[in-house]
Amino acid sequence: RPALGTQRPQPAEAVEVLDRIARVDLLITDQAMPNMTGLQLAGVVQEQWPEVPIIIATGYDEMPTSAHGRFEILTKPYFQSDLNKAIMAATKASVSG
Repeated sequence: RPALGTQRPQPAEAVEVLDRIARVDLLITDQAMPNMTGLQLAGVVQEQWPEVPIIIATGYDEMPTSAHGRFEILTKPYFQSDLNKAIMAATKASVSG
């Protein structure tokens, strides 16, 4: 199992990486990435692996309304406590959803 933070593929490669990993506990992605937004990546992952909780980190003031309620949104800059809350909320939603 990879250690925390060891996987940093380009967005287009992320799905291939997820295919190779036996189990993914949580996906944290940035909204602003080359060739694909975090929301687009989250949509693909949610479609193929609906049990994977997803957090989208963003420095933008607004996210598309389609993201709200589907994914946990983490506004940058953030503190460790904000990340902890987002992880708890995302994993709780995944278990109950």
